[in-house]
Amino acid sequence: MVTELPAWAVRLRAERRKRLWSQKEMARRLVEAADEETRKCLPARETIVRRIKAYEAGHNQPRDPYRLLYTRAFGTSEAELFDMPQAPCPPTLDDVLAKLLGSDALTPLPTRTGGASE
Repeated sequence: MVTELPAWAVRLRAERRKRLWSQKEMARRLVEAADEETRKCLPARETIVRRIKAYEAGHNQPRDPYRLLYTRAFGTSEAELFDMPQAPCPPTLDDVLAKLLGSDALTPLPTRTGGASE
């Protein structure tokens, strides 16, 4: 049974391949993208390579600090890379009224033409 990979997993692999980086090179770039404090907490490179393989296979989505490290290494935004859905805009008063009253309820009234004596 073939399952489709999540879009973010496809994007991670595509971004890495576009740069012609191996998974080992990707691990090196992720470590390089880390600040000094984060770098101290990162596991061994072999462990990072295993994580990269799991991410690209869609087994689990990167969490902090890896999300940030990927965005730094690729020079992209988190939203672009991980396809974070944007919160929907709240409905406007017109939207609410149209739903309650029907779409014709918000049709503008005809304007009068002519002078003040009408």
